[in-house]
Amino acid sequence: MRTVWDVLTSLGPEIRVTHPHPPSHALVILPNGWQVSLTASPASSSELGQHLVSRGSVAGVDPFGREGSPEGWFDCTHDAEVAIVRPAGAWFRCMATRLGDVGAVPVWRYLSPEQIARLISRIASIAGQPVGCICPDCHRP
Repeated sequence: MRTVWDVLTSLGPEIRVTHPHPPSHALVILPNGWQVSLTASPASSSELGQHLVSRGSVAGVDPFGREGSPEGWFDCTHDAEVAIVRPAGAWFRCMATRLGDVGAVPVWRYLSPEQIARLISRIASIAGQPVGCICPDCHRP
């Protein structure tokens, strides 16, 4: 089964992945200025995540107790929550739903590696203003 780490390491040379808040946060920086923020945690919907939550995870280390591993939790989770950042720095919001709390970061939870890969590919292909909504909710298979 593919993990989020598999997606992060197969994006191509023109796409940069940084880890601003290890072990659980990755920022995918696309050449067109868009960014995809991924957060994996032991509270994910994956079986391993649920197991770690039930026994009380340790903050600051990955599920194997390693501090500072490059994979963090991404090699152990089969989903992540995603937020999208526009080139100007504002958070992207679904265009098909109401705004809700303007101060809140719009997050899509429990996306599978396949959904994340499709989302990144869709956003990477944007040149200028996107046509229609690009969010994961509007593009569910």
